Amino acid sequence: MEYTPDQLTQRERYKVLTGFVLPRPIAWVTTIGPTGVVNAAPFSFFNVFCEEPPLCMFGANPRPDGRVKDTVVNIARTAEFVVHITDEPLARAMHETSGDFPPDVGEPDYLGLKLAPSTRIAVPRLADAPWAMECRTWKTIDVDGKRRLIMGEGVNFHIRDELWDRDLRVNLSGAFNCTKAAWPYMRERGWGRVIYMASVAGTLGGFGQASYASTKAAVIGLGKSMALEGARFGITANIIAPGVIGTEAWKMGDAKMNDRMVLRTAMRSAGEPEDIANTIVFLTSPEARYITGQVITVAGGIDLFVY
Repeated sequence: MEYTPDQLTQRERYKVLTGFVLPRPIAWVTTIGPTGVVNAAPFSFFNVFCEEPPLCMFGANPRPDGRVKDTVVNIARTAEFVVHITDEPLARAMHETSGDFPPDVGEPDYLGLKLAPSTRIAVPRLADAPWAMECRTWKTIDVDGKRRLIMGEGVNFHIRDELWDRDLRVNLSGAFNCTKAAWPYMRERGWGRVIYMASVAGTLGGFGQASYASTKAAVIGLGKSMALEGARFGITANIIAPGVIGTEAWKMGDAKMNDRMVLRTAMRSAGEPEDIANTIVFLTSPEARYITGQVITVAGGIDLFVY
């Protein structure tokens, strides 16, 4: 199929564009009106833009009757707003805030959504949202006299505490449960090889990654403990701590950020998945029979002093 924009109706162009970027994030934006009414509305043309400064942006179309949306009016007056990402339990409520509410009716109040004070701006945030970014207007672009592209600079971030529990369950409890399931069979055979996958975040820490780094550090502790437990039964346990590895997911990340990460390595390059696979092969081989309880860092010297 092939189209030019003029061959499609406005609605058809909207459907094509929103289907082009998947999965499609939706910004759930709160603002505050002149009388203190808190407005909440979803915007489907949305994404983050860069990390220095931390910018996000969303597009605001007019209402079907041509009126400017309350979100745009409020941001023009206060230059402040909060962007949220929702999850499945809040998805229906987010959809309902897209209704045509009058300016003096706050969607959170009408729908019974809990609010919490922001830290650095006056606009409250939605308390139950898993992620929220307090923003001040960085720039507003008038697209065609009706639509606005609003760019906000993030000045404070909120992450729901249960996201910590998720990392704990996946990274640490998952490793423990797998070990627990296999351990009796390895003891019975008098032989076993356990390899845990940690991260240099677990040895170096990670800015904005407290839950991830902490659980990966705990995986290292688990691996060393199991090395002590298993040694008398012919079981070795070692830990691999990958650094910057050029996986498909990493390649999809922000190019500028990826370049900065690579420059932290002594080798000035990203590793390949094969580097991790080869390390696993060695640790399971007869040549590694006397190696246990070790953290093998496969990171191109990211943990060295690089200048």
